[in-house]
Amino acid sequence: MLRHSGLSGDFADLGLRHSREAAIQQAAAAAAQEHAAAAALGGGGGVCLVHVKALSGRRLSLHLPSNARVGDAKGLVAEQEGLAAEAVQLVCGGRVLLADGRALRDYGVTPGALLFMIPTAL
Repeated sequence: MLRHSGLSGDFADLGLRHSREAAIQQAAAAAAQEHAAAAALGGGGGVCLVHVKALSGRRLSLHLPSNARVGDAKGLVAEQEGLAAEAVQLVCGGRVLLADGRALRDYGVTPGALLFMIPTAL
């Protein structure tokens, strides 16, 4: 006599294992894409995570190379917020990050830092 309940349990376990493996593969692919994007910005000295809070209250997480410039961060924020990069100002620790060509670290931005995005009038 064939026991149907045992077979369905095995198939259910197989389905859960497959979906878990698919989720792990998707997460790995997303991490690889973020790393590649950061490297394309001129990284190579490692990647750091910086958080940006927009006026809308939305919080963005940026994976940037350790030697990223202010303009790189502004460009990513502008892209995610649907704004022109020229319309974005970033503030960290009360300092406005004005020079797009300067490194974020020149302004004291460290991994895990919280920046604030302020839209500017064009």
